[in-house]
Amino acid sequence: FMHLPSSERGDRHLDGFKSEFYITASRLLRAFACLFIAASASTPMQAQVRDGRAVVALTEFDSIRNLTFPNPSAIDLPDLYRSYDDYLQISYDLVRRGVRFGNNNWTPVRARSFAEPVERIISTTSDQLASLYARGLFAVGEATPPEEMALQIEKQNLMARINLPMGRVEVRTDEGGHSLDLDIANLTLKHLLLLRVYADPRFARSFRYDREDISRARANERLAAQFGLRAEIENPLTGKPVSVRAFLKWTLGEVKPLAEALNLWNDLHPLVEMSEGGRNTAEKIRARLQAELGGDEAPLSLLKELFYEREAQVKSDVERIASDYPSLGADAVKIGEFIQRGREAARAGDGLAASQKPPIPFLPRTQAVIEISYPDKTSEILDLARQLIRIPSVTACPNERLDEVHRAASLIDDYLRSAGLEVKFFNGKYPAVYAQFPKPVSGQSPITNYQSPILLTGHFDVVEPDPDDSQFTPRVEGDYLWGRGSADMKTVVATYLVWMKD
Repeated sequence: FMHLPSSERGDRHLDGFKSEFYITASRLLRAFACLFIAASASTPMQAQVRDGRAVVALTEFDSIRNLTFPNPSAIDLPDLYRSYDDYLQISYDLVRRGVRFGNNNWTPVRARSFAEPVERIISTTSDQLASLYARGLFAVGEATPPEEMALQIEKQNLMARINLPMGRVEVRTDEGGHSLDLDIANLTLKHLLLLRVYADPRFARSFRYDREDISRARANERLAAQFGLRAEIENPLTGKPVSVRAFLKWTLGEVKPLAEALNLWNDLHPLVEMSEGGRNTAEKIRARLQAELGGDEAPLSLLKELFYEREAQVKSDVERIASDYPSLGADAVKIGEFIQRGREAARAGDGLAASQKPPIPFLPRTQAVIEISYPDKTSEILDLARQLIRIPSVTACPNERLDEVHRAASLIDDYLRSAGLEVKFFNGKYPAVYAQFPKPVSGQSPITNYQSPILLTGHFDVVEPDPDDSQFTPRVEGDYLWGRGSADMKTVVATYLVWMKD
C-alpha cells in the first residue's frame, strides 16, 4: 500500500485498500470456479432410496456435493463483488429484505472478514437477550414482541458483520479425498491466481460480475460439477465455447512464469497432468468401482474398504508432513504450530472410547524427522528454545493458558519420540513428559551403567507476561536471548532435549 504513489493512495487507509483488493479478487476468482470444481471433484456417489432400500449409487456426475450444496440465485447477485461499495450496499439490502440470514452467504467464491471481530459481534447469547427483554430496554414508545425484537437484533448483528475489513478470499468448491500432491496443487493454483490478480491490473478484468457473467459462471459451475474436466463450457472471459480441460491448460500457462519465478511450478504437476488428459479423483473412483461392481450400487463392504484406505493414506501424509516440515525454513514455525495443535486434539481423545478417538495422531514416523544442519550446537539449542518460547504456556495465575501448556508438552514429546527415545506422556491438568534412553543393544550403546540413572528435571511453563504477549516473540540481542522463559527455563529444557537426542 505504501509503495503506491501518494496520488493513488489519496485519503484511503490500509484496511480500505485491502478490502477493495479482496472484493476484486473474489470477483475475478469466480471466473475460475468451474476449474476449481472440476479439478477437485471427488464425489461421484449419491445416497438414494430404491424400492424402499437405502443405497449408495455410482453416478455419471463428478461432484454430487457441488450439485447438492446450496447456491441460491437470490443471494448470488450481479455486481455483488464489482466494488467494495457495491458489496456493502447489496449485502445490506439482502439482510434488510430477509434474503440473507445467519451464515447463508453460499456463493462459490466470497470475500470474508477477519474471524475474531465477527466472533466478538455474535457473542450476544440468548440468555443475555432474555435479560435485556426482562429489563424492558426495548419497550420505548410501544411494546415489541420478543420474537420480532430478536429478528431485528439478528439483522443488526448481520449488518455489523458486513462492514468489517476484509481479510481473505474463501473458495468454497473444493472436495476432499485426494492425494496430498493434488491438494497442494489446487491450493497453489489459487495462490498464484491471487498474486496475478494483485500484480496485474489487466488480468481477467473482462469478468465484470454483471448479469451475463454470473449467469455464465453458474452454468459453467453446474456443467463442471456434472462432467468435470470433460465438460464443455463457455469461456468466462470471452464467452466462446471451450472445454474445461482446455481452459485449465490456458490458466496454467498464464500463471507459469510467476510459478517458475517463485519455484512453485513443480507443485502444479498434478494439474498439468489433468490439462493433458489425466483424470480427476472422481474419475479414478468411478473407474475403480466400475471394475469391481456388477451394477451401480456400492455395497457397504466396499465403502468401508475405501474409508480405511483413505484413513491409511491421510495417516501416511500426516507422518510425512510431521517428518519433513523442519526443512521448510521460515514456514516451519507455522506448520509446526499446526501439528502441535493437531497432536493436542488427538491426545485430548486418549480418554475416549475407541470409536470416539481421533484416528490420526499427528506423529512423525520414528526417527524419520529431517535433520536440520546447524553451524554449532549453540545454534541448534537456540532454535529449539525459540520454538518453546513462542508458546505462551502460562500457569500460576488466574489466566492460565492450559491449552498452550499442553502444546508445549506436545512439542517436547514429539521431539523426543522423533529422536528414538522411550517417552511417556502424563496427561493431566498440568502435563508431564518422561523420557528414557532406549534399552541398550549389546556393543552399540555408550551407556554402560543402567543401575545408576541420572534424572534431569525442568519445567516448561512460565509466569504471566509483563507487559504483554510481545514477550513470547523471542529475539537475540548481542549475546542474549530475550523472551518469556528464555532463562527460566525453556533454554535449559532445550539443552536437555538436544543432549538426549544426541
